[in-house]
Parts: sequence; structure tokens; C-alpha cells
Amino acid sequence: YLPDKDTLYLQKKNASIIITDEWKAMAKKVPFITKDVKDNALYNFKRKCARTHWLGRQARIDVKVKELNGQPEAVYMERGVLRQVPMVYSFNGNDISLDDFTAISKLQFTDNAATNYAIGFCGKEMMTRIERMMNSLVSLKKDVTFTEVNEVGIIVHKFRDVFGTLEVVYDPTLNDIGYSNHMVVIDIENA
Repeated sequence: YLPDKDTLYLQKKNASIIITDEWKAMAKKVPFITKDVKDNALYNFKRKCARTHWLGRQARIDVKVKELNGQPEAVYMERGVLRQVPMVYSFNGNDISLDDFTAISKLQFTDNAATNYAIGFCGKEMMTRIERMMNSLVSLKKDVTFTEVNEVGIIVHKFRDVFGTLEVVYDPTLNDIGYSNHMVVIDIENA
């Protein structure tokens, strides 16, 4: 990968969680604590913010702020990951095959690739196709392995061939933005 000169904006996000004394004093059917409510609110907030991480369009907008007597304040929005993907691989049909995985691996790990490791984030439908492919495989080629491991409660499918290692995980945010049939492969080490 060769670096390109580019202007990047970072987006600041704030989450307000208000828990009143009245709520704490309420009798609850399920005994949960304030920390559970905060964790759930932060999880939902981060999941909504992940939409802009995938699909955001870079922009700078001046907004007049009432607290600053109408003075403008710059609001920055970041460019999403999907807007930065340089290569696209598409396949025909409903099922993905081992040859498709080899082609994705070849596309990702050749032509000036800095590493031979990447992570593929999949939507629900793509994950179903991968599961179906794994279950239908009878024998693999000599230099190809496809394993499923459970790392910290997350199911990871590891595909390894002569080009490199591709780990595939499920990302529910892709379903939220309408990309359930897609997989986004990212080189995390050199992102």
C-alpha cells in the first residue's frame, strides 16, 4: 500500500445517560443495577454510531450555537469505511464457493500487500452462505484450511490458503444499513 495525501475529519460523539433517583427507587420485576442500564445505553449508542463508521460522508458544517451567542461552530463528519474500499469482488448466484474465497484472498493479499492477515466483517445473509459452504465442504485442497473457533464468545471462521489468513466475523451493523449480503475485508494491521 502506498500512502496518499488526504484530509481526514474526526467526529466527536457524546452520549447522555440520565438515571433519576425516582427510577432507582422503583420496584422492579427483574433486579438490575444502574451499571446494566448504562452498559445497555452505551451499547445501543455505539451501534447507532457504527452506521456512520460504515457509510459516513466526510463533511464540515458551520452551525450557529445558541450558547455562543449565535457564533458558528464547526461540526465535522467522518468518511465511512465503505467509501474508502479500493477493490470490490462480486459473485453470481446465491452461494459462495471455496473458489470465491480463494479469489478474495488473492485480491487482498497480493499486489503490494503489506501483510497476509485481514478480517472480513459479514452481514447476516453472507454469514449464512459461509456456514452453508463450510457444511457442504467434503474435502479441501492441500494448501487450504477452513476452521471455526470461539474467541471470547465470538465465533470466528478462519480461512487460510497460500496467500494469507482471512478471519470472518458477523457484524450486525451491516444488517442495519442494508448490507446483509456483503462482506467487507479490512487489513486491520495497516488500516
